[in-house]
Formats: sequence, structure tokens, C-alpha cells
Amino acid sequence: SRINIFKPVDWGRHNVAKIKVDLRQETVRALQQFAPDICAFSILSDERIVAGEIAGYIKEHDPSIPIIWGGKFPTVSPDEAIAHSSVDYLCLGEGIEAFPELLSAIENGKNTTGIRNIIAKKNGTVHKNNVRPNFADLDALPFLDWEIFDRREFLKPFDGNIVIGGDWMSNWGCPYSCTYCINNWLNQSQPLKVRRYSPGRAVAELKHLKERYGLTFIRFHDEDFLMRPIEHLREFARLYKEEIGLPFTIETNPKTVTRAKVAILKEMGIASASIAIESGNRFMREKVLKRQDTIEEVINAFHNFHDHQIQTTAYNMIGLPYEDRGKIFDTIELNRLAKPTVVCNVFFFPFENTELLDVSVKEGFYAPAESIVFSSGKPALRLPGISEDELVMLQRCFTMYAKLPKSFFKLIERAEVNDEVGNEIFKRLSIIYNEHVFRNGGYFSD
Repeated sequence: SRINIFKPVDWGRHNVAKIKVDLRQETVRALQQFAPDICAFSILSDERIVAGEIAGYIKEHDPSIPIIWGGKFPTVSPDEAIAHSSVDYLCLGEGIEAFPELLSAIENGKNTTGIRNIIAKKNGTVHKNNVRPNFADLDALPFLDWEIFDRREFLKPFDGNIVIGGDWMSNWGCPYSCTYCINNWLNQSQPLKVRRYSPGRAVAELKHLKERYGLTFIRFHDEDFLMRPIEHLREFARLYKEEIGLPFTIETNPKTVTRAKVAILKEMGIASASIAIESGNRFMREKVLKRQDTIEEVINAFHNFHDHQIQTTAYNMIGLPYEDRGKIFDTIELNRLAKPTVVCNVFFFPFENTELLDVSVKEGFYAPAESIVFSSGKPALRLPGISEDELVMLQRCFTMYAKLPKSFFKLIERAEVNDEVGNEIFKRLSIIYNEHVFRNGGYFSD
């Protein structure tokens, strides 16, 4: 078991609970309830298996219902996606213009095989088409429509409370070239252009969503919320505070964090900021991950938020190519220097069309047939410098190493051993952590 990274919340009083269901029965129930003319999926790479199962159940229920897959998985692996027996169409890249064009063609009985961004499968023949440029004028888009969602989907945990949260993006695109991220490949396939809503248009939609769905919290999903001119941020912040006034959280990159921008966010009403550290080893950052931000910029970014009393979350990866115990402890040490409020860590996974997938396969760290989907509890790579068991136990103890005083390190190291003594020590350290870090705003207090 792991220590609690986030404060627990009481989901029961909101009629929210995880239950096991029969996927086939639930799919049929939804089909009977909605009677859809077409079924469309947006699929990440690690959702391909369950999406395939659902698509199969749809075709069992009614073979005449067209099925289209879009999102990152079909975009990066179109041949694998269109080969699924239940899939009729793929949408590559953005579907803003392509999807309505496809729907119109289906509705009016017109040819569907020549639509840009769309791969169509007709009578066993696959028809591929070019991908159009990304949609440029975000202000011209309609407001998001969330009516199809169960209202419980808006319930989100934050800092021990349950908020009514809306997820939204003000910047589209990413200017960075990290080797583990699909954005690098997407930027190569189309000329890079970060797009953003104008401040007035952004706030108008957020105001509509707040009022329509009773939102009490906003989560911005921008790859880097602060990758905008400071004048744009000032105007956005002014309008947001006047018209919206809800707490919010962002993700950002250390390279764009400045004291002036953080001060604007504070005035705007920010609740927390998430920043990816990933690795604290210079070789890993510069040569393997190709991060553009430096260790010094990472530390300064977290300290800027801390100086303004703004909570922060650090994202870290372990089990990276070429990694060993020493490099992981460099990451732990960078977390200790940066002092984020919350420390998260996950195992690296080599996703399709990323440079680190090619590296992992070439170096013999990874065989694609071994792992079909991402697993949060098991490393994907087999590394010569560190065993799988050691990685699993290091992940268990990572947050303790990052947060507890170094006088605890010998005990934490013993807690890495998965035996009766190690598990008992881990249990007792978890109590100490929860009482002296978790309940003290994320920082150790004796």
C-alpha cells in the first residue's frame, strides 16, 4: 500500500462509489437509453482495449451503427486502430471540422471516403485522406456542451473537499520537445502554433459554464498556462476575477514562471499550480528527456509559488531509460530543494511515436509485446541498473524520502524491503508522515 498523497474525501454522501459492472450489460443499457445514430470514442493509448470491447458490444447489439474512433490513440496508431473489426471510421488529429463533415455525409447518404482527417473502412477497403491544418480561430468555436454527462462527473476532490469542477483549456498546443510526450511528434507532423482564446472570449465561455453547471472550481488543462504574454495574462486575470471569481488550478512549465506572473495568478485567485519535475538528474533531463527547463529554473519556479503562499504539486517519473538508484535519488533531492506542497510519482511508460519508445526498444529495455497498456503499479522497462522489485518499493517510499527529514532515511530504506519488518516500519512511518506532513500543509513539522 502507499501513503496518502492527497487528503481523503467522503464520496459516499454524494452518491459516488466505485462498483464493478458488467461492461456488456452497461453498454447495451446505454444504447437502449440513447438509441444513437452513431457512436464516437475519444481514446488514449491505454484505453484501446476497453474501447475495443465496447465497440464489439455495440456491433453485437446493432451492426448498422457506425463507430468512429478519435483522439490520441488512433492519431498515432491509425493502422492498428482501423484494423479493429468493429471500427468504421477514424478521425486523425482535430475533429473540429472533420467530424461535423462526416456526420453530415452519413446523415445525407453521401460519400464518406474522401473527408480530410477521416480514415474510412468500406467493404473491407481502407480509405485514407490527408489531415487538414489545425483550427486556428478558437474564438469562433461554440461553447462547450456538457449536457450528456451525469452531474456527478463534475464532482472533483481538492484539498480534502469535493468541489463542482469544470475542466477547460485556454491555450492549445505545446512548444516543448520532451522525448516522452506525443506533443513532440504532433509538432513535427504539423507546423507548431500555440493557439489561445482571447481573454474576453475565454471568460465569456467560463461564465456560461459556471452558471449552467453550478461550477465552484476550474481546472485549466493547458500544457503550460503561463506560456502567454504578460499583458494577455493581466487582461485574462482581470476579467476572470470580475466575471468568474472561482478558485482554480493550473499546470505550467518552470521556464515561463516569473514572480510577476505568479503575483497576477495570486490576485486572480489561484488555488494551486502543478509543475513537472520528472527527473532531478542533469544527464536524464538534458540528454534523455530533453527538458528545456533547468534544475535552477525548477527550484525558482516552486519557490516563487511558495513565496506567494500558493500550493504546488510536483510530477515525477521513475523507471526511465538509463535510470538507476542514484539518478532516482537525484530526483528526490530536487524535490527536497524545490519544496512542493504535494509530491507525486509514476512509472515511466514508452508511448507510441515518442523518441523514448525507440530508445527503450533499441537498448533492450522494453519489448512492445510485453506491455499493452500502462500500469501505475509496475515499471514498464527492464533496466540493468535497478531491479523491478527495487523500483516498486522505491515508488512506495518516494514521497517519504522527499518529505521527511534525512534522519529518517535509514528507516525509510528498511521500509523498502517487502517483508514483515519492512512493512511494519512502512506502516509506522506512514502514521508519522500523515501526522507531521500530511496534516501540516505538506511540510514536516515536529
